[in-house]
Amino acid sequence: MDHFPKLLDRFPALKSVKIDSSECGVPWPFLKACFARPHITSITIGEDADFLEVPPFPEDEIASISIRITEFSYVMPSFRRYRHGELRRRCILEKTLLNESRCLSAILLQLNGTVERIALPMETAPLQAMAEVPWPQLQELTLQGTYADTAHALLVPAFLRQVPYLRKLRILARRPSDVLRAPTLGDPSPSTVLTELRSLTIADPDPEDDIFSLRFPHLTHLSLRDWHRYYTHLAYRKRHQPPTQRSILTSTECLSILKRMEMPSIRTLELVYMADDTEDELLSYICGSFPGLAQLELHRYRQDRGALVPHTHIARLLVAGKSLQVIRLNLDFQDDHGAYCPVHADRDRWYPIFKERGWELLGILEACRQLEYVGLLYHGNPAPLWVEFHPSRCAEPRYVEELNRLSLDFKPYSYDWMRLLR
Repeated sequence: MDHFPKLLDRFPALKSVKIDSSECGVPWPFLKACFARPHITSITIGEDADFLEVPPFPEDEIASISIRITEFSYVMPSFRRYRHGELRRRCILEKTLLNESRCLSAILLQLNGTVERIALPMETAPLQAMAEVPWPQLQELTLQGTYADTAHALLVPAFLRQVPYLRKLRILARRPSDVLRAPTLGDPSPSTVLTELRSLTIADPDPEDDIFSLRFPHLTHLSLRDWHRYYTHLAYRKRHQPPTQRSILTSTECLSILKRMEMPSIRTLELVYMADDTEDELLSYICGSFPGLAQLELHRYRQDRGALVPHTHIARLLVAGKSLQVIRLNLDFQDDHGAYCPVHADRDRWYPIFKERGWELLGILEACRQLEYVGLLYHGNPAPLWVEFHPSRCAEPRYVEELNRLSLDFKPYSYDWMRLLR
């Protein structure tokens, strides 16, 4: 512990510190050493370090320190109970989560005047305390994890009203099975809230939320998605379904949201939806209403698991998107083996069909004059990845399948977690 401050002093130009792994968690002296050095403005807590089992932070001491951090990032793995290959007992986890929330509260309330970017676990983010102070410099906010209950979900709108200059908002949170869709802003909301947003990502949003009635003149990226990915849910064995909601928007709900929104500058759009009778209208609306749309990512799922996917029909509708440069599709094909499939015979059977479908889609979508490539999600082992199919006017290789195209949602899972998958 004593050598850490001395180590920091050897790098007077150091601006960012990442604590990647710590068997004893992230104790206060580590952070105190960083806070005491004004040249350090960014702190990241890695996935193998946390606050769960550290001694309570000295709140009085922290309150007496001037902290000038501009970035604080702490986002935990998707399933804490599976960390290190072991299941944490529920009672122990709940107790330690409370301690973590207190530690975070002591730190964050001292950052409110200077911090510009924050990423926090939803379970322990001290939102109630954070909603009681102003955040004049905050521009980027990520909340990721699981809501505890309905009361917890209601804390998000209260906090967002304190961040008038937010430019990037990401809320990736699951909800317990007995909790309705969580509000983002709720209703009603001041018309001036969040109008500076450039990027908005919300998992499992409430289609009636007032955030979709605001005008976003500067918004360039919108993602209405799932969390975790719905294909991961489909890969579970039924007896291991987690006690959280796995709902996604329908195409009717997506259409309703997009028609309410004013976003003249939109450039990239991601939608995750369950296909219903309004899907054609949704796709036609997207292609006809956003003249600057350059990238479209669709994750389309079937209500009837035995239904065929009309992939060529979908492609013909998307041809109307004349400005599209990148089209990414996860079409939940009926003959796809699905995520994390360990059966080599099934994978060998699907792979040539997958490639054939990709070229078939490209043959139609190549009519988009500005198209750079069509991306098709392939459920590789162990990770899903985007495979690129490039138009005939492009140089070789036109089929690109590389590890750096891995889906950003993939995180390596432990052996215990993989056992829960089929």
